[in-house]
Amino acid sequence: MLRLKGKNRYLMSLLVAVLPAFTVLAQPIVSDFNDFSPLASDKAEDSLPLISWRYSAKGNATFTHVKRADGDTAIGINASGGRAMARLMSSPDVKLIQENTSLFRASLFSDGVEGSAHLFLTVKSRNQRIFKEDMKATPITGDNEWRQYEFVVPKLENASSLSLGLMLFGKGRVLLDDVSLSPYDVSLDLEPAKQAESAKVSEEYNAVPLAEEFYQLVEDNFYYSDALDMTKLFADLMSAARSARSEKEIVAYFKAFVASLNHRHTSYIDNNILSFSKPVSRNSQNIIEPRDGYAYAKIVYPHSSAEHIQASIENTSGRISKLYQDGLTSWVLDLRGMSGGNSVSLMDMVYPLLEKGRASGMITSKGEKLFYHISEAGISILHGSNEKKARVSYSYKNSPLLSPDFPIAVLIDNKTASAAESLALALRERPNTRFFGESTAAMLSANAAMPLSNGDILVLSGAQAIDNAGDLKLHIEPDEIVGSELALEAALKWLKAQ
Repeated sequence: MLRLKGKNRYLMSLLVAVLPAFTVLAQPIVSDFNDFSPLASDKAEDSLPLISWRYSAKGNATFTHVKRADGDTAIGINASGGRAMARLMSSPDVKLIQENTSLFRASLFSDGVEGSAHLFLTVKSRNQRIFKEDMKATPITGDNEWRQYEFVVPKLENASSLSLGLMLFGKGRVLLDDVSLSPYDVSLDLEPAKQAESAKVSEEYNAVPLAEEFYQLVEDNFYYSDALDMTKLFADLMSAARSARSEKEIVAYFKAFVASLNHRHTSYIDNNILSFSKPVSRNSQNIIEPRDGYAYAKIVYPHSSAEHIQASIENTSGRISKLYQDGLTSWVLDLRGMSGGNSVSLMDMVYPLLEKGRASGMITSKGEKLFYHISEAGISILHGSNEKKARVSYSYKNSPLLSPDFPIAVLIDNKTASAAESLALALRERPNTRFFGESTAAMLSANAAMPLSNGDILVLSGAQAIDNAGDLKLHIEPDEIVGSELALEAALKWLKAQ
């Protein structure tokens, strides 16, 4: 057994009871952790005797293990800090999925999770991802009793590596038990108790209609479909559909296809593993405050109800206007680490800082160019000569557009993504504005959730960002490249020279 300390640990201690499951090729992989017994140490998290499992963490997160009420042992992550990130990961032999369609199962428990936790399983072929299921679209939050998750992994003969495990972002405790990966037996879905529950799985299951539906959505809506061999895609899809014995099998193929697109704004949400969590209300943590000679704004998108988003917009834009009226005319807008949300809502929050007129926009998969238009009446969308409201715009009611003459320093890094990148691109049109930090995450596209008839959701990127001139933009480059931690210092130096 190895005993390693520190925030990043690679622990290769072996559990004799389940060692054969990892060393005999193409056999089921099982970890129930019942024989877990930590080495004597000052902290239990300093030793993790698991089969080829690795534990790593950033922030105030530790490895934990507990005895369940039924006597079983579970392992997990306990984080007391709000920005912690931790991972438990195993990389078992890939031969099982090279030879079989497989079933992944794991049981999870959560306690006070503020942020998100999720299982993941990723398969690669020579560093190219060919299958992914990570539950990020339906994360676990809050308090939840033990529940088993399962999904099917397709047979992938070209697989070269496999990783699976548990991740926690934020704060709280999440526990893992009964992890297994075994050949998928369709008869397990044909037990009498399940037959009455669903007629979708049978020896005569026909996956062709669902596969055709999936194909049509990709062909009609995926922005990058022109780069795909759609003829081959359709042929492969129909072949998979004809051989699928259940809905789970064809869904596994859908996931493999989506993973092969290697596009971060495209995903497949499996209705069978939707989160059972109780949502945690996340209040806006926006910081709008006066500092020594400048105003500082740190924006966090409030993933909450429409009413809460509206309140956050009015509060944030109003505070920006108030600080300007108080005489603070040098600004730092901090978009580091920010991602997700609705682009127009984010622009609404900082509406007083935007430049009047046509801003950046999107080009759709059909070649249509849509531009944001900023005016005293709010934020609209321009389609050719036609203008329509982007959405209900709140901020302009009490927070008018400010003069574009004062300087704004925008902080960005490689975690500035999606809607935050769209906001940054809109600010690019503003004079006397300079960007500091790192290149953004290259997620400057718009995605849409499209339901399938089986209840699953295909999320496709249907548009790509364009600037005011109509040119494609994949990411935002800073005017001054510095490390994320040095961006504020560089910005203040520039502001003082204005």
